[in-house]
Amino acid sequence: MSCSAAGGLALVAVAPRAGLGIDLEPAGPGPEGDEWLAAPELARLAGHAGEGTGEGIERTRAWTAKEAVLKAEGTGLRRDPRTVVTPAGGRGRLGSWWLAPLPVPAGWVATAALDRRWDPARVRVRPLTPERLR
Repeated sequence: MSCSAAGGLALVAVAPRAGLGIDLEPAGPGPEGDEWLAAPELARLAGHAGEGTGEGIERTRAWTAKEAVLKAEGTGLRRDPRTVVTPAGGRGRLGSWWLAPLPVPAGWVATAALDRRWDPARVRVRPLTPERLR
């Protein structure tokens, strides 16, 4: 099980007998500064410079992919995020982890990391908001 929350939205993911990590963030410029990005990611993001929303979503996607892997490993931010070099679009293989974006409401970005190949189309996502919990 893994969970993530930001603003008024939360995700809880369950994958029986699998290593799992997820992260959820509002779509935007991502964390400030570049010190959390590895050199290949900086180069890839430079290709999106000036795209406005596209650049921000790619930065946020890189961050959610890093956080998903770090949560799945159980290290969290005790491990330097620069050592996790994410694939383009937050989708693909990263070491022993398989990454893919999760479907979330517009204005949000979420990524899951599992320790086995998985089909994102089979993922059931149920957003949890404070209003739905009442």
